[in-house]
Amino acid sequence: SSTDGVVSLTCQCAGEIKFVHISCLAGRARADVSNSSDTNLRDVSGLSDAWSNCKNCGELHVGPIAIALSWEWWNWAATTQAESSVFRGMALNGLSNSYFDNDEFDKAIALFGAVLSWQQRNNPSFVKMRLTTLARLSESYLEVGQVDEGLRVIRECFPERLRECKNGADMPPEMLTYFSERMLELRLF
Repeated sequence: SSTDGVVSLTCQCAGEIKFVHISCLAGRARADVSNSSDTNLRDVSGLSDAWSNCKNCGELHVGPIAIALSWEWWNWAATTQAESSVFRGMALNGLSNSYFDNDEFDKAIALFGAVLSWQQRNNPSFVKMRLTTLARLSESYLEVGQVDEGLRVIRECFPERLRECKNGADMPPEMLTYFSERMLELRLF
């Protein structure tokens, strides 16, 4: 019942449940994942929700709370999941996205690089995750003023992704739109 380390949730919760320790939120997520026989929680989106959404109102955590919980998620995955586990890759991706969503682009760049490396080693066919990561990596480079590096990522990945689509790979429409708009802006077709 200590008030040290208590944070105020950024979700819709009110009253006493609005104030909580990050360690308590992380403990609840670990328990939900470890003790659940619910197969929905065992899939990728269910696991992600266990770490990123408020258990009371369902709203997505944001700001420093999202970053802290993402680190807890990564620590859990790194100690309990095999290197090749999709859950481990999702935890690393969630950590990257938490920095990106909080405009901490320098940290996001390093972590997106780690995500791409993990994907290449463990699941190179996971196209949607790779496309999202590449799009956010290029956007991060552009945000910190590394325009040439951001454009390099776009130039390298877009033609490859179009080829994959022609070969039957699933490219989310929002990724196709993003890369197409960027290529048009740069007149790289």
